[in-house]
Amino acid sequence: MSTLTAFYSHTSPDNPLAAASLAVEIADHSRWRALHTALDPTLDVAAYCASVARVTGMGAGYIQDNLDAITTLDELPRLRALQAELHHIDMCRLRTIDRALAVADRAYLADVDEELVRFLTPTRPNQLMPSARKIRTFISDLLLLLDDTLGPDEPDPTPPTEFYHLAFNDDGSADLSAHVDEVTGLEIDACVRKLAARENLSMAQALHRLVTGDDGVQVILNVYRATDIPDAPAYLPRVGWLNARVSTVLVERAGRERDMADAAEVSTAAYVTPADLEAFLEGRDGVCQFPGCQVDATFCDNDHTVNHGDGGPTDSNNMLKLCRRHHNLKTSGRVAYVRHGEEVIWLLGDGTWLSDTPSGPLSTESKLWLRTFDQRRQARNDRARAESQSRKVPPPPDPDLPECLLPRPRKSEPEEWLRRARISFQWREPATC
Repeated sequence: MSTLTAFYSHTSPDNPLAAASLAVEIADHSRWRALHTALDPTLDVAAYCASVARVTGMGAGYIQDNLDAITTLDELPRLRALQAELHHIDMCRLRTIDRALAVADRAYLADVDEELVRFLTPTRPNQLMPSARKIRTFISDLLLLLDDTLGPDEPDPTPPTEFYHLAFNDDGSADLSAHVDEVTGLEIDACVRKLAARENLSMAQALHRLVTGDDGVQVILNVYRATDIPDAPAYLPRVGWLNARVSTVLVERAGRERDMADAAEVSTAAYVTPADLEAFLEGRDGVCQFPGCQVDATFCDNDHTVNHGDGGPTDSNNMLKLCRRHHNLKTSGRVAYVRHGEEVIWLLGDGTWLSDTPSGPLSTESKLWLRTFDQRRQARNDRARAESQSRKVPPPPDPDLPECLLPRPRKSEPEEWLRRARISFQWREPATC
């Protein structure tokens, strides 16, 4: 048996299937590394991919995507070193990283490299590897925060163009669509879902009721923002971290402010979860707490770790978010879990186990990351201010100062060298009689 060091479950040294799968991934990565190394930069990439496709039977586009992924990995030296050590990032995840970074300014890559290494380094035994979707979301949120801190004097990004469209079909139906910003879209969706559930309507019927004004629906969107970090970004479930402009707008629209530290302490013997505790659970867990499940906590059930019927209280230490499918799986006894602080250790039916932790904005991991990010942001802003000060044009001299006290203009390096050479030459010249 291996010692309980940190490792991802798919690289477990004690599981024969994991070991065999890892060997396949190592060989696959080596193949793409060799193909990338053999790529002649003076030749046409499309022709090279077509040549490889002929030999391997793979699509040229798939080959191009994998070569691009290796190129992006080479731009992230710390992540490449971690991959060489652990062999834990498959080509699917590397392609996800490449696509997520396609819009990134290359000046940000050092920060992205550091954060990805932290995000993709295991910290517990048998930890579940983040999915490609989770990695993409992490990078997108990170780039949004980096953009927001690097350009304090830049104008806010242009809001997306809004449009509305109605198209009639030959079968007598119609397609209705609208393009809005993500917050508006989330607000509309929440209203539709709430009305549909309340009145037992289809989503389309609920939308019709809403737009015709016959609804009487009010929804609550929880927006999370740290109060102990200046200008902290806000987090909106199902959307993620928001830039400064959107964060400010949503905070100003908030009708009520809840202290999540107080909400975390709410406890009741009743089965129904109080609203404040519900907001805390949603913000702490983020998604369903079954390993690998990405169902948003907004759509999850509140599971009592110790069943309520057995005396389990309704509080944050005895509850976590599970989607309906995994809630039923746990209730049936086919899987079980134990908790160690925020860590959730799942015991599966085949005798194996997996470990995972919450990922919401109120989780310990997210709060530590946000504080670390804030410190780095402050350091970055300090450097930017120092560089800006160094580039400032000096003020005009005081006309009342005597000429001998006026600052002398700085000479260019060649001019200074010539000046010193002339002084040296004059100093060596013998005096005349």
